[in-house]
Amino acid sequence: MAKINITIDNKAIECNENETILNVARANDVFIPAICYLNDCSPTLACRLCMVQSDGKQVFACNAKAKDGVVITTSNKELESHRNDVMQVYDVNHPLECGVCDKSGECELQNYTHYTEVSTQNHTIADTPRPQEEFNEDILYNPGLCIMCERCITVCNDSVGEGALGTRQREGESLNKDLKETISKDLFAMWNKLQKSLIAPTSGENLDCSSCGECISVCPVGSLTSKHFEYTSNAWELTKIPASNPHSSDCELMYYEVKHSSGTSNEAKIYRVTNDFGFSNLHGAARFGFDYISNSAKNEKELSNTLIAFKKADTIIFDSFITNEEALILQRLKEKYGYKLINHEAKAYQDFLYNFGHLYSANTKDIKSSDLIIVLGTNLSHDHPNTGYAINKALKMNKAKALYFHPIENNIVSSFAKPKSLLSITHKVYEEENILEYIANKMTPINIDTEFKFDDELQEQIDSFCDTNSTVTIVVGEDYYTHPNSSYLSSLLHEISINSNIKVMLIPPKTNSLGVSLICDLDKDEGEYSIGYNQKGDFTMSALGTGDIQIPSLAQQEGTFTNINKKVVPTNVAVTFDGYNLNDIANFMGLEAKNTIDYTHELPVFKGYKNIKFDELDNFYGNDNIEYRGYEIEDNFCFIPQTSSKKELENKDETYIYRCNPIKQFNYLTGASKNITESHGVYASKEYLDSLDLKSSDTISLNIENTTFDTNIYVDNKINGNICYITDFNSAIPTENIFKNGYRFKPVSIKKGAN
Repeated sequence: MAKINITIDNKAIECNENETILNVARANDVFIPAICYLNDCSPTLACRLCMVQSDGKQVFACNAKAKDGVVITTSNKELESHRNDVMQVYDVNHPLECGVCDKSGECELQNYTHYTEVSTQNHTIADTPRPQEEFNEDILYNPGLCIMCERCITVCNDSVGEGALGTRQREGESLNKDLKETISKDLFAMWNKLQKSLIAPTSGENLDCSSCGECISVCPVGSLTSKHFEYTSNAWELTKIPASNPHSSDCELMYYEVKHSSGTSNEAKIYRVTNDFGFSNLHGAARFGFDYISNSAKNEKELSNTLIAFKKADTIIFDSFITNEEALILQRLKEKYGYKLINHEAKAYQDFLYNFGHLYSANTKDIKSSDLIIVLGTNLSHDHPNTGYAINKALKMNKAKALYFHPIENNIVSSFAKPKSLLSITHKVYEEENILEYIANKMTPINIDTEFKFDDELQEQIDSFCDTNSTVTIVVGEDYYTHPNSSYLSSLLHEISINSNIKVMLIPPKTNSLGVSLICDLDKDEGEYSIGYNQKGDFTMSALGTGDIQIPSLAQQEGTFTNINKKVVPTNVAVTFDGYNLNDIANFMGLEAKNTIDYTHELPVFKGYKNIKFDELDNFYGNDNIEYRGYEIEDNFCFIPQTSSKKELENKDETYIYRCNPIKQFNYLTGASKNITESHGVYASKEYLDSLDLKSSDTISLNIENTTFDTNIYVDNKINGNICYITDFNSAIPTENIFKNGYRFKPVSIKKGAN
């Protein structure tokens, strides 16, 4: 991109051509007030606060592009008077309830009212009653506090991609048209919108969305708030602890906000989770799934039993909801004592990654700047929402196109864009190989003999998307790692990556699947006696206190994750844990480290990690929109892909069930959260439920691979079609055992049970 030179407030600045004045100013520490604008989103021009002068002409910095040689003035008497008028209008009839408002102390209306030195009120108009509304189980809307900045609408459209929020008529008092003679047209337009409009769900009275809570995060006032946080604390009482999302491999920067749990207890409690909304997004599990913390004192008998169990054991079973440092401790214990390390999900990912031959090339920034994104093998909005957000931004802000292939029709993904930009193709189970072969033949010099074809009309549409010489990214999910032809799929992806400029992303299925895959030598088969580390074993160590000894949860530990962008990012302790952790146990068994984070700089260099200590890792975003978080691992390792022939798989005319979780459920931690109410069981589209003559919450009897059990079935209105899915976040149903060594789709028999 071409570089240009501009001047802002007598400061000479070099920037990219076509950047907005506001973004250039922010990147160079020049403050321009703005309430309605969000980074990487479309400008709405709702607040009119960011007016500046460009070569003497008044423009709005959020929308005006920097031009070579232009001179920008951000503050003078005329501009300050305009901003004072804007804030006076925002303050008209705004309820004087700051003392009890959840936003007080971090309210942008408060801040800008003081910043613009509003000391008088020259405007008045009759108010309209606007009672509080409950949008859904997580989100409250107080229209009396709403200033119609429309940031909630913008983030839902341009970042999240659901378009669940819009506007409705307020039926407020009309402005006197004579005001046009006494105030500017910009001020009149802004005030007129404030009087006429309110925020509303686009689907009716209730908010029909994934409840990510981004609308709460971006709200500059106390209009959109968390039902779980309302009236629980003043913002200024909370301590913000930087951490990383523990529930999925985006590991996005977030903040645990904590204080004492009550007036009579100094024990810390997490009151909410927040994010730097200008730079990052959180999904609903990260934002609301934090209230699972429990504690335990050191118990010498439990310690003794644990050490006895480790001496007896030949296997450690664990999952990927652990830090890199915990993974290294487990690997060191394996090297010292010969334990088998069992992690079925990470083993499938490790085998796929190693057969791919090297670290995948793409990251989320590559997705956002791509012209074509091809998504394979993932029920995206459920498996990895943040990758969905990146794809949506590419579609909305980069005018990209996308092809989304999956056996389950996903309504959230389909809502990202119109069919001219996004084709969502529902295919049969076991057709993954055919689709990847088609992509290889169409977009690379590879020539694979195949008889597979789409129907003519769809073929023509797909071909039109693939006829591009621009930047292309293929995004691959967990369906491929567990597929019966996973070796063939990984080697074919390798061939695509080396025979074209196509970048590939292999989504790590769990929080630290990539880290575990790189650090641990994983085994396929268990031994005779197992330690379960947050998994069921002959002796179980559990963060939820449901095992033989309690261990800390991820919110109670320092350490690092290796995230989807191949970066080592830190996370910190939100609430202390008084019992024993894995490092304590390891020290009793002959390893030596004072703290778990003493292993951070010992992560394996030959796998791309660096000799950097935990306390040397940054964890923040800069105003220049650059992520200063940890470091990116190097592609140091290289494996020779094993050429694998394709097994011919028959797609029988059977009913299939898919291993997947509802949108806000990711693991046993979110399952223990009272804030997240999605139940374990089976989920199906409304049409499929009707075809089975079932209602939501009915009891059903399932038979999957000769295992029969009862559970409940629920409607998921975010999917269509006749494939249902079964949850694995709760051990009350045997999903993990049924699917632990296999494909995410399995034949199923469903019968109505006894309610």
